[in-house]
Amino acid sequence: MTQTVLLPNPALREPARRIPTRVGRHYFVRTFGCQMNVHDSERIAGLFEADGMQSTDGYESADVVYINTCTIRENADNRMYGNLGQLKAIKDINPKMMLVVGGCAAQKDRDMIREKAPWVDVVMGTHNLDRVLDLLDHAEQWGPITEVVRRAAPLIPPVVFTAITIFAVANTALVNYVTASRLLYGMARQGLLPNGLGKIHVRRRTPHIAIVALFLVAAVLALWGTISQLAAATVLLLLVVFSVVNASLIAVRNRKGEPAGRFQVPLVVPVLGLLVCLLLIGVRVASADWQAPALAGGLIACILVLYFVMRPKAIPAAGQD
Repeated sequence: MTQTVLLPNPALREPARRIPTRVGRHYFVRTFGCQMNVHDSERIAGLFEADGMQSTDGYESADVVYINTCTIRENADNRMYGNLGQLKAIKDINPKMMLVVGGCAAQKDRDMIREKAPWVDVVMGTHNLDRVLDLLDHAEQWGPITEVVRRAAPLIPPVVFTAITIFAVANTALVNYVTASRLLYGMARQGLLPNGLGKIHVRRRTPHIAIVALFLVAAVLALWGTISQLAAATVLLLLVVFSVVNASLIAVRNRKGEPAGRFQVPLVVPVLGLLVCLLLIGVRVASADWQAPALAGGLIACILVLYFVMRPKAIPAAGQD
């Protein structure tokens, strides 16, 4: 007969029926901190076993790993981050392994955990332990999520937040896509990119070639890496752009014969900005995995090659009009 798990629904306060979905898989629970955490870990283990999973004796053989954190015991945070670092290497080998971080530290430092350990699939608080299986389901379908009970709006259905998130992300992506296609069009018209990108569709009056080219680039990037890797690469590229902008401002300020503008920032501002950007780049490269810096470096290399190929067409030789 099919076994079911009864999970309390926080909104209705009535049990919700669940059919086991992880029969034959293995879990491992690691507990840090006080006796209350030990009790919570036993509850989590019971839910995992009721969902068809079996206990295992280590990270390497687990399909689901639950890290129960603590903010009371000394050095519990350091031990937690140390274990998360160890789990990253294991997750690189076995990307299907699901990693859940719960407990007091997850409730208090959820943003820090997500920043320091983006490979974590679920970050959940202490008041929603009974939802761990549902959260695993969502993480497997939609990628890493952060789930901590938001007391400020307990009556708003989660689907509302999901709809707002989807709309915000889609709107931002659309705006960036339209802006980038027009940017490619303008650079092509100036001779900085191939001329084909500057063509306009006869009926729609849009830069259709630039739109298609941008879609192909975005598709390749989406297939190449994960969301966290693409986000980390984007951060590195933005820092490089900010570094170039500050360096350019320093060069313009020191250029002979450059007329003074009505508004000028002190030279120390772009100098400090450049130093901070370079420091952040160094920190990101040292702390992130190799995929994100490799992706950012590959894109920069392609940009430089394209620049040197197209530059003679955009900048006339000396002595020519």
